[in-house]
Amino acid sequence: MRDCCKDHDGKPKQKYPTESEANNAAEALRDEGESIRVYRCEDGDGWHLTSQNAPPPERPKNVMTREDKKLYSQDSYSRNRTRRKENSLGSLLNDEALSQMKAEAEKNTLDILKKKLEPLQEDFNVKHRLHGQLLKQCRQAERNGENLSEIHEQLSVAKEDEAEARKKLRAMKKEIEAAKRRLQVVPK
Repeated sequence: MRDCCKDHDGKPKQKYPTESEANNAAEALRDEGESIRVYRCEDGDGWHLTSQNAPPPERPKNVMTREDKKLYSQDSYSRNRTRRKENSLGSLLNDEALSQMKAEAEKNTLDILKKKLEPLQEDFNVKHRLHGQLLKQCRQAERNGENLSEIHEQLSVAKEDEAEARKKLRAMKKEIEAAKRRLQVVPK
């Protein structure tokens, strides 16, 4: 090894065959809090790690600084709470405007849910009618002594489709009722 392949103590440096392997090793060391950067070996046949001119390691996100600790102390918590309260939407708007916004949000929420209900109701109606028609055909074929296997198969599929559509419709109706309760809207 040449001198470029030795560290500042004169010990041989670890040589990585690819840049990605060197980056993986550097990332592992950065996770431990070391300042490391990757560079190409002067021989051109590998990669090394160095701490010289490396950017400082990032502070772990779960470590609190003194400033963070101060923010969470009891005294500063109450001061920050007061500041947050002063900056909240309720203090920026008068009560009348706030209640008007709430009423509009409630109306929009129910309108959106009701619009979602319409196609589900239509889908259920179509599938219910189809199931009823197939049921009539089955009874007619039974009276005429015709082969019922094909009609029974169609009837079975239609019955499953109708049940699935009914399930979706009921779920949406429950969601609307829950929204009405949350919004404290009395049904008309």
